[in-house]
Amino acid sequence: VQDAAMTNVRVCLLGRDMDGLTKTSELLAKQADAGAKEVTITSHVVDLSELDSLEEKITDIFQELISTNNNQTLYERAILINNAGSIDPIGKSSQLTSLQTLRACNDLNVTSSIWLSSYFIRHFSQNHGIQSTTVVNISSLCAIQPFKTLGVYCAGKAYRDMFHETMAVEEEEGVKILNYAPGAIETNMTRTIIESENTDNEVGENLKKMRDEKTYVKLSDTAQKLVNLVMSNNFQSGKHVDYWDEDPECS
Repeated sequence: VQDAAMTNVRVCLLGRDMDGLTKTSELLAKQADAGAKEVTITSHVVDLSELDSLEEKITDIFQELISTNNNQTLYERAILINNAGSIDPIGKSSQLTSLQTLRACNDLNVTSSIWLSSYFIRHFSQNHGIQSTTVVNISSLCAIQPFKTLGVYCAGKAYRDMFHETMAVEEEEGVKILNYAPGAIETNMTRTIIESENTDNEVGENLKKMRDEKTYVKLSDTAQKLVNLVMSNNFQSGKHVDYWDEDPECS
């Protein structure tokens, strides 16, 4: 993706898999070179489901990012893309059998996610000299529409949407929140849904059809729409915006 307004940028990547982080970092560096942008990229292996050590790890990372010059931050704008999540457990909502699995799922999909957004705003906002702060919660159609056998995932997405919508009405000028649903994309998550024996037949077949007919949303297209929204600030703070929505009015 490209944006002409991006000149001197620092990107911090968090993820559970170093190989994935390395590939993403290389892709970002290639894009930066192509656009003659000055981009500094750092990567950190962090499992957001490990709550006991999460605050310490994130605090250390944030401290690395916070640079000062005569007590003035070097950042004009701070953006968080809050994208971590998992699809398990898949199955009928009346057939949940493992409390441990359910707790681990919610630790990642809900608890760490909303905590990270909160912690980010506390460290990167106008109180710290930053002119503009944006938090993007990567949402889903599942946040506003039920899908059979994806009850836990749908509930987690709905929880995150409402938390971030509430955060939007609480925060003062200088902070904007976006719940962005990127559309159906071919990812490891959609492949897991298709391959699981616990997936509802209709849900699985619809995804298979999109895969076979190549009608998934292209990653580059949905990423570019998100960049356009965030960099233009052309969205209502707290609103759920889907890839297929018409461009929202600025607010």
